[in-house]
Amino acid sequence: MHPVRISARCKIVTPMLSSGADQQEFEIRSTSVKSGLRFWWRAFQPDEGQTLYKKEEQLFGSTELACPFSIFVKPDKSTFEYWKPGDSVGEWGEGLGYIFFSIFNGRDKKIKNTVQKRDSTVDQGKSGRPIAKPGGEFELNITFKASYSETDVKDVICSLWLLENFGGLGGRTRRGAGCFEIINIEIDSDEVNEFTKQLIMSQKNYARPELFIDSGIRFICKRWLDENDSYKIPDYTAFRPGISEILVFKNPHSGKGNGAMKAMDAIGLGMKIFRNTNPYEEARQMHHALTDEGNPVPDFKVLQKAQMGLPIIYNFRGDGRFDRGGAPDRSIGYNAKGIIWDDKKNLPIKSAKDNSERRSSPLLISCHEFGKIPYAVICHLPAPILPEGQKLWLESKPVGHDHFSTPPAGYNYVEELLIKGNEVNGDKRKPLHKYFEKCFYIRKRKVAVTPAKPVKKENKSVLETDNNNQTKIDIKPEDEKLKWLRQIKDKPGDLQWYLGETIGNFQGKKEICPCDLWYLENGEVKKDEGKWQVKGKQFSTITNLKKEKGTFFLCTKQPDQNTAPSGYLFNVKKPG
Repeated sequence: MHPVRISARCKIVTPMLSSGADQQEFEIRSTSVKSGLRFWWRAFQPDEGQTLYKKEEQLFGSTELACPFSIFVKPDKSTFEYWKPGDSVGEWGEGLGYIFFSIFNGRDKKIKNTVQKRDSTVDQGKSGRPIAKPGGEFELNITFKASYSETDVKDVICSLWLLENFGGLGGRTRRGAGCFEIINIEIDSDEVNEFTKQLIMSQKNYARPELFIDSGIRFICKRWLDENDSYKIPDYTAFRPGISEILVFKNPHSGKGNGAMKAMDAIGLGMKIFRNTNPYEEARQMHHALTDEGNPVPDFKVLQKAQMGLPIIYNFRGDGRFDRGGAPDRSIGYNAKGIIWDDKKNLPIKSAKDNSERRSSPLLISCHEFGKIPYAVICHLPAPILPEGQKLWLESKPVGHDHFSTPPAGYNYVEELLIKGNEVNGDKRKPLHKYFEKCFYIRKRKVAVTPAKPVKKENKSVLETDNNNQTKIDIKPEDEKLKWLRQIKDKPGDLQWYLGETIGNFQGKKEICPCDLWYLENGEVKKDEGKWQVKGKQFSTITNLKKEKGTFFLCTKQPDQNTAPSGYLFNVKKPG
């Protein structure tokens, strides 16, 4: 066997903040690509613990075992442009400034709307970090050793689809930064190349982005996860059917810019407005404790905002200035993080090395463009905020106002941010989906998220949420038929293949069911005018082909040379 190489031509679609050892130079590192592939592969695996570790080690390597593939990233420098420290970013909207808050000058009138330079007194005159503008192109080469496994290659391709459509490269990727699209991909293996076309380059087969995303999830879950199985909440950020949610927000009517940039700006703007002093009572109690306007320590039991991840850095304005304009005083605030709690002594163990100072956000946002339609993919992958036995430590500055609270068990704050909205001191805060024309549930949670029993998910199609927060099925029948018909492969024997659809019940001793047949003509779905039927035993030998009304299957009207005529449909197969 010879080595197999995956060569993907990629284009940046949202601002990318990425560098190597030299923070002042932009660089897309191969290690960043590999860690992204590893994260998304792990997120869609059903296993946990040592079983997961062993599988991950085989595919991505470890200190004990070499990785079966290498990654090389080659930027096309002629296509790259940057926002450099000190440059104006006037084309950024308020939302992008919020997402890149740590490197954005948003207040100082003399340098407002620029990329930050470092403080020369602290950083010895070093510059800040450059940001690549959308449009930069790079070549991503993944080369497998001669002893490669075809399964491994296909698993990496699935991970690459997830990284492209749900993730990104560099910093702030969970808020829409560093997104890219694969504009071409080549693989020097016919079998793997066909697999890749069905997944990576399948976008052209769909009329709308929500259908494309739904199809990709189905394709990958068919390989890795049974969407009809039962699952419990994982201990880490991972997709679990019935527990996790994936949504598509389409056509932003807020935000600045075009394409994926506009979708990202709408997300950032919505998050900024929604999260400001929200939850209100939490923020008010913290502020008043520090300014001696209230109790010396807050008295809320649960810090709901921790649902978005840790740490949370709070900086407040001074006495009498809560919920008012102006820059915060960075000497007044709280730092929320995890800490191990000694139940017997009812005291925290501040020196414990296992205290969880960080918990990545379970909300992952990726922004793209489908044709000329900007959209955002929202993945909410719930998992416990803190390990068992830890509480939230709100460490105060100035000292003397520390507070310890219980980590939230549910995700109502995230649901309000995305779909429901809420009210803050009489001010209605609209959810993120209201910044877009349409919202689609690609995968919807079936139960409240608490560490309890496994749940069983009903596998539903794409759901649309309108402005009244109602849901309805949004996959049109012709879209579903078109998807399957486009995936029909040429079969030997010169037989024409059709998409069958059961239109009644399986009845009688032979379980006979009437069917419609569909075919493509000049790219349009056409119905065969004949009357057709199928027998139940033709379905019985095929996994997951249900004997019920509305089931799709592939078939021919004529027998092949190995099949005797019978008056029924022939060569019944599962579609896909």
